[in-house]
Amino acid sequence: MDPELTSRPGSHRAGAGALFATALLLLLVWAGTSPALGAWTTGVLTNQTNGAGAGTLAFSVTGSAGACAQAAGTTTTLAAPQACPGSLVGSGSVTNAGTTRPGQLSATVRGESCGTVQLADRLVSSAPMLPRRSVQFRQTGPYGAGSAITLGGSPAGGAYAASVQAQTSTSVNGGRYGYGIWFRAAAGQGGTLFSFDASPVDTATTGSDDRTLSLGTDGRLTFTVLRGLGLLQPPAATSTASYADGQWHFAYVTMVVSGLTLTNTVYVDGQQAARQQALNVTLVQYVTTTGYWHVGWGATSTPAYFTGSLSNFVVFAGGNAPAVPTTNPATQAAMNTFATGATDHWVLDDTGTTTWTGAQPVIGTTSPCDLTLLTWTFASPAATAFTALPASTVAAGAAYAVAALPAPGTAQTSTLSVARASGADAYVAGLRLLVPLTYRVVAGSSASTWTQAFRFASADSAVVVP
Repeated sequence: MDPELTSRPGSHRAGAGALFATALLLLLVWAGTSPALGAWTTGVLTNQTNGAGAGTLAFSVTGSAGACAQAAGTTTTLAAPQACPGSLVGSGSVTNAGTTRPGQLSATVRGESCGTVQLADRLVSSAPMLPRRSVQFRQTGPYGAGSAITLGGSPAGGAYAASVQAQTSTSVNGGRYGYGIWFRAAAGQGGTLFSFDASPVDTATTGSDDRTLSLGTDGRLTFTVLRGLGLLQPPAATSTASYADGQWHFAYVTMVVSGLTLTNTVYVDGQQAARQQALNVTLVQYVTTTGYWHVGWGATSTPAYFTGSLSNFVVFAGGNAPAVPTTNPATQAAMNTFATGATDHWVLDDTGTTTWTGAQPVIGTTSPCDLTLLTWTFASPAATAFTALPASTVAAGAAYAVAALPAPGTAQTSTLSVARASGADAYVAGLRLLVPLTYRVVAGSSASTWTQAFRFASADSAVVVP
């Protein structure tokens, strides 16, 4: 019999048991010792016929990684939110797999924080790279699990990362400059491994594209410099061998300015793969360029976006680059030692959940979280948690009520959409914002300890700005 929710003094607590079927269920025990009207108390519900009955609180939330159901809790302890993989962005659902009716339930959604996901610079903490779009973190790299990122060619535009700090790279006569990166690509994969461009995003800047190493879809490596100098542009250095074999390789490029010549040499796994010489135009200083380092994108390559895995991008921009190692650094510690004296070293082993809130190109100290709007709606039955709120507002910790909930045995559609605020610069496009989101359902009053909560806070749950 359905309980009637009225007050009754003196109710006592009853224990809870776990009910296992297709999902783990949090059991609500209905019990009573004397004829009385039913009432919610702390974990106890009586009904007016004094009979003992059982109701279940069993919800699951489905996101991009599938359904996430919470484990059983207790009547006296607030159950910790269930950590769920995947993202709530896009279409999902909320399922009431128990027997508790919507009138006896309440639900809220909330955000905890908002920050831009970063790829840390081991040597310069103020100069991280910001990944965009379909980046997978903690991938198996040259030093085992968790030491690489994997970049995909979709969604449209591809994935890449770019530094937030502009640098001036000068090639002075007598200096040796070096650039190294681990890469892995299968047959047919390729794109830009690294590049230096005046743009902080994936927008080509005519005449500024410089120091670009790319892997063609034929598996051959090509290093180019000084895009846009016409007849004075040095020829590209292209390997004869193919490296799109599904194995990890360490590519190291040196630029040596000496007298009348600039010599560019590409080494792979300690062996020379390509070399080109060009005229040193000024005799003293080859060229000075200002821009941002990128991994996974370059304006001069075809394809422009890289598909494959990358690890440990290191830059020696001070003219003191080491000679090519005779063997690849065998451990991360050895790689760090090789990078001694480097200008920058992006290890690319980040978790995808570390955020950075410093000033960014174009938008400066304005947070991308202020420029990103979130809308969360539900259907069957219809409800709206919030509409076009800045991600920073959603992440302030307030609880937003879901006014209508699914009946027992039914699913309610969940739609979380993302948009750029009006006037937001294209710089925010593709940025990954980590916004931990929680969906919580409560049986009875808001003070009840009968809850189920689902928290999405992993790397793949990041909000990607369109």
